[in-house]
Amino acid sequence: MGIEKTVEINRVTAESLPSLLPLMADYQRFYRREPDAARNEAFFTELLDGEEGLQLLATQDGKAVGFATLYWVRQSTVAQKNALLNDLYAVPETRGSGVGYALLKAAAEHAAAAGFPALTWTTAPDNVVAQKLYDRFLAEAGQVEGVSVWKHYGYRLTR
Repeated sequence: MGIEKTVEINRVTAESLPSLLPLMADYQRFYRREPDAARNEAFFTELLDGEEGLQLLATQDGKAVGFATLYWVRQSTVAQKNALLNDLYAVPETRGSGVGYALLKAAAEHAAAAGFPALTWTTAPDNVVAQKLYDRFLAEAGQVEGVSVWKHYGYRLTR
């Protein structure tokens, strides 16, 4: 894809965090959550040191156009830590242009460089746009068996 060459992917730093936060708010709205600017800033600042994860910011012509969030998680079934791609977002006008693919590829590269043996992620069953991206990424990597049959659940502990 031609646009991949014009998309720049970098780790989020204290200097680039202000460019990430409006995209994060858009992402939260996409998932029908009301963003809290102060809470977002505090929460995502915690990822700057890389201890619990990291964030990647995609820019094009100096403008923030997407991000990926990775968390380091333990997986008991194989007794190892893996990188979890928790969030992948491209601004709507860039979808299908290679921004998401570039972020996914960079996330895999950062996870591998950090020594993690696997990168895992989930998406909503009705998010067919993302599924096409993920299927293409896995197919091009020769890992078509990468799709999981697991169902994910959540239980709210506070009201």
